[in-house]
Amino acid sequence: MNVRWEQFDLDSGVWTKPAAATKQKRLQRVPISGATAQLLRALHSTVLADHPWVFPGDAEGKPVQEINRF
Repeated sequence: MNVRWEQFDLDSGVWTKPAAATKQKRLQRVPISGATAQLLRALHSTVLADHPWVFPGDAEGKPVQEINRF
């Protein structure tokens, strides 16, 4: 839920997870499929482009806090 747009390189198809977000506490590069990249591009071209979070929450400047209310 805390993923930011800046973590994605949609042209290369890579999601770079920061060390703080991984169990091993190391930077991790995760390949994403073409379909996933296409979906993220579509999301980013909508209202979500104004937010740093892929899943923006109700509170300004914060990501979604609970998936059930999303």
